[in-house]
Amino acid sequence: MNTLIPNNKKISQLSDEERDKFKQSLVEHIGKENLDALASSFTDFISTLEYSISELSPVLPDNKNITIQDFIENGLLEQILNTAISKSNLPEKTKHELEKISYLPKLAPLPSTEIPPLLFRMINSGERGIKKSSVTRTEQITLEEYIENGIQYTKCHRKNKGKEQTIILSDAAEILTGRNKTFQKIFIFTLQKIAQQHNPRSVHFSLSELVSTGMYKSNDSARRAVKTFFQQQSQIQFFKTIKSRGKQSEAGGFLFYNYDITNGYVTLSINDKFPVAPLLAEQYTIFPRFAYGLKSDAFSLTHYIFYLARQNADKIKKNNIFTISLESIRNYLGLPTVQELSVTDRLYKKRIQEPIENAIEEIEEAIWKSQEEYNGSFTITPYITEGQGIGTWLEGYISIGLSGEYSDMFNRISISKQKNISSYKKEKIRASAQLAARSETAKNKPPKSTL
Repeated sequence: MNTLIPNNKKISQLSDEERDKFKQSLVEHIGKENLDALASSFTDFISTLEYSISELSPVLPDNKNITIQDFIENGLLEQILNTAISKSNLPEKTKHELEKISYLPKLAPLPSTEIPPLLFRMINSGERGIKKSSVTRTEQITLEEYIENGIQYTKCHRKNKGKEQTIILSDAAEILTGRNKTFQKIFIFTLQKIAQQHNPRSVHFSLSELVSTGMYKSNDSARRAVKTFFQQQSQIQFFKTIKSRGKQSEAGGFLFYNYDITNGYVTLSINDKFPVAPLLAEQYTIFPRFAYGLKSDAFSLTHYIFYLARQNADKIKKNNIFTISLESIRNYLGLPTVQELSVTDRLYKKRIQEPIENAIEEIEEAIWKSQEEYNGSFTITPYITEGQGIGTWLEGYISIGLSGEYSDMFNRISISKQKNISSYKKEKIRASAQLAARSETAKNKPPKSTL
């Protein structure tokens, strides 16, 4: 039963039959006990629903009944539940059950553009500096360091096949150290939440969800990680050259300008002037939840695999297989080049070969442990020549296989997500953004914390 409310009606105007349908739809989605707890503990529950309905009605086709699915597709129901969890005195059991409703599923869409991989290459390379790919021969990378108002900046500009991206780091040494496990994982997690919440202007999630992914062992450690992540992302600006009507312009800036943690619930507010879709969500791939429990190199490699999967969508659709060279993996993980090591310690096996092998083995072990949970197959098959030197070893590759649930969801997401969005769908997204942002008072300010 999915019918919720006839368009342009308030809850107080519903007939008994319509009210029963309304209640039953909510019960089916969140459970009767949880709904009863919401109604008794969250005094603004009905008024918040009515506000949501008033925002949603104008952007739906005339005479269309508003359904629970409309709320879900626009991220409105999740926003209401998030508000209830953070602002009301719900029983802990109810809070936990409502939180789990909004957890990322085991396989979920991940927005994809060239910017996240470029940033991760910078982070993985550390203070050695990102290097041009020897595999992508058309790639051009320029690094520039400069001081402005007493602050040291590192600027990376990438150009490839007519597309240009720029990333600017301030006080880069704080970000380009220790493989930066905290930043990469939470950044990818927030991108998945942006997709799950249908491009809101504020992203919401619980500390307990970060713990449930295996990223952290406690809410306290997750809280510290979010604080560190926000501080680090406030030192990063993303820019991309966008072509529109024959003209080129550079758009971007800081992604998040504010954050808040209340009652174990995180809110990250997106800069209103940051164009999320062209910079970070031009295409979509998938990403498995188990990856968040991996170590830094294995996590980065998993992200690289599913980023490249989107670039190889046709091969996956046809054969369920694509390949990645070991040299491109070395470059992505920021490992030293053969030339660099040839004039230093010549520890090729320890500093190139073993990190790649260990990352592959860790992913394979995680796949094996999670195979009962995932109704499908994700395989990594190395093709390597041993015993003939590091140069020959790096000429090898890994074959990635995606089938079952992996390939089904990937093909569905890569083909349909963010493609040919109708004008009224765009309007629905705008309405969702307005609802998410209505309580915000600070607009486009430099990043700061409210914690």
